[in-house]
Formats: sequence, C-alpha cells, structure tokens
Amino acid sequence: MAPTMGVAGEQLKVEVKPAPVQELSYAFYRVVGPANPAISAALPWLRQLEADPPEWFTEARELFAGAHWTRYEPLLMASALGYALDDSPERFLNDLPGLPRIMVRDLDTLNIGGHDKPPPPTSSGGKLRKQLLANFELLGTSSVANALHRTLTGLWSHLEPDWILEGRETSQDATNTLLEKAGVTGDLLQGLPPHHFVSLESSVAEIKLRSEHVRLVVAPLYFASMGGFKFEIGKVLYLGFGVRSERLFHERRQHVHDLAANLKAFADPTRLMLLVLVSRLRRFPLTVGDLARQLGVSQPTASGHLRLLRDLELVEVVKRGNRSYYRVREARIEAMLKDLQDALVLGYRPNDD
Repeated sequence: MAPTMGVAGEQLKVEVKPAPVQELSYAFYRVVGPANPAISAALPWLRQLEADPPEWFTEARELFAGAHWTRYEPLLMASALGYALDDSPERFLNDLPGLPRIMVRDLDTLNIGGHDKPPPPTSSGGKLRKQLLANFELLGTSSVANALHRTLTGLWSHLEPDWILEGRETSQDATNTLLEKAGVTGDLLQGLPPHHFVSLESSVAEIKLRSEHVRLVVAPLYFASMGGFKFEIGKVLYLGFGVRSERLFHERRQHVHDLAANLKAFADPTRLMLLVLVSRLRRFPLTVGDLARQLGVSQPTASGHLRLLRDLELVEVVKRGNRSYYRVREARIEAMLKDLQDALVLGYRPNDD
C-alpha cells in the first residue's frame, strides 16, 4: 500500500506492508548481538537457537559479533539495493554474495543517513561511513561473504515456518491496524504504537522534519520484541517496529507493579533493619521480643513488620517447643534483587531495543 497521509498537517507518501527481507535482516541484528536474557525471553525464535545452536549460529556469533560490525549491514544492503520490500528473501539471498562489492562501489552515492555527499571524515557521519566502507570491503571477501550467506540462509530456514504459519498474517494485521488508525486521525504518526521508540518526540520530530523530502516505508516486525529501526537511504526513511511492543510494554508494566509491591519490604527503615538483624544474626534463635529490643520498638510493631516479611516470603518461622524464631529466606531475597536488576539493567541495555 502506498497511500498519502498527513503528518501533523503535512502530506507524506508512505508504504506500509509486511517485509520478510527486513524481518530477516533485523533478526540477524539480534543473532549477532550480545546475549541478553531479557531480549531472549521476549523472542522465542532466539531462545530456541541459543538453547540448541546450529553450526551457522555459532559461527555467526564468533565472526560478526565484533565491535567493528554495526550489525545492520544486511539491512542496509537490502534497503539500499532494492530488496527491502520483496515479498520473499529469495532474491536477496541469491544475490547476497555480490552485494557487498556494490555497496563499496556505490557507498558515496547511496545517500545513507540522508547525506547527499560524503560527510566530513571527522564528523560522526564521516566516521560511520569509514566504518561501513571497511565492513563492506571485508564482507566482499569470499570467506566472509560465504559465512554471511550461510548465516542468513540458515536463519531464514529457522524463521520461515513461523513466518508462514503466523508471522505474515500477524504483520499484515498490524499493517491494517496502523492504516485504519491513521485513516481515522489523518495522521500516520497517530497510528504508530505509542509505547515504542518510534513514537518518542525525537523520532516524531525527525519524521516531520524529513516529510517534505522523503518517502516513508514502514515495516511491522513480527520477529522483533520492543525493538525496531529508523534510518534513511536514498530519499526513503525506513521505519520498523515490533508488532508485539504494546503487549510487551503492558506485561512489563504489570511485572514492575508486582515487583514494586514486593520491594515495599525494603521501603521502611525499621523493617529493613529487622531483616538485616535476622540475616546477620542467623546463627542465633531470634524471637519477636529479641528483635523488638534490638530495634528499640514495641513488640507489636516488630510483629507487624515480621508479618509483612512473612507474607512476602522473605523470612520464615521456625518453631522450637513453644517458642517461635525467625530465619531469613536467602533464596527469596536473591531472587527479588535479581528481578530488580533484570528490570533495571538487563532489560534496558543501550541499543538492545
């Protein structure tokens, strides 16, 4: 589909459709990226590969995971050389071994990043151009070109059954939904998923800025989670977003809500000190009375805090005769803190989404 739609009062030619070549290229980006449990958890196809890695997968992670690779090389080649909107990756895969040499030859005329001419060598665009040129030259050597071909061919063999069974239809549904929402509002940007980075102010501002000069090509990505891409080549602004980004956002928000409820155990200084005492004095049987005296609070106050810690399964009661003592549940505390770390660190590494 190639309708003309408004973008904040302007007219923009836009094409929205399922894009298996871009799906494959973006999946490559994930395959050769750093291992991240939070990302793998959201991508079943990647979990399967990591659990039982085929030879091409291991080879790809060893060869293409170096710092000098942008990991977007296949996506740039597909988009710059006219394969991005193919209904199948077949033509792209057949031509792939010769494409890096074309990129080396034509890099200065392909208008990557919206540059009509090569950017100054010392600028960020100039440094990226130099890096891409070196990468495409390396991809042009037969051994590396063959390795990339094996990787993408093996990857598509892994992805294609799911694409045929569900992916293509899911991406088409996302396409229809986006166009329907945009048709109601008259603004394409209103149809994009609101919790995806493509809807952030910086992305929206860039699309508005470039709307008079480029065509917008939008790909709903079945094999992405909350990730995607946004880049310009040859007067075309390519935009990809994970079709499950909204569902994953709400799942993440619910998870954080539950995590916050559990972390209330650490929110009160008296309660936290009580937990510290139970942990540090674990060799001694500590009664409620012991803990109340250590903290300088009443026994009912200590009992109330302990009741909450028991409800959160952070401490447990050990009965000896007619007395009750408290013992910390280390595994539960470690799991809760790891959960917090996963949410704040593993789930939000730069460039992972």
